[in-house]
Amino acid sequence: MTQEIEILMDVAVLGKQAENFMASELGRFLLGRADAEVLTGVAQLKNLAHTDANAIRLAQAQVWRGESLRDWLEEAVRAGLKAQDVLEDRDSD
Repeated sequence: MTQEIEILMDVAVLGKQAENFMASELGRFLLGRADAEVLTGVAQLKNLAHTDANAIRLAQAQVWRGESLRDWLEEAVRAGLKAQDVLEDRDSD
């Protein structure tokens, strides 16, 4: 097996693991917490004084943290699906 195929298979497996994690009880819990972080951060941003730079930075960080978890997992799933497509295309050639 070539190194490229091994990498594609690893990425495909990781993507499936990320997908399974997101569907698991723990994954749903953590994604729910991440969504709550985003909502809380956005609500804070709506009510902060524009002159309170530190509070704005903290609220922005809260939104970033919540969005990042979901983004990282979804990125792993997308990469896995793409790797799987590449592997399937190679098999059909």
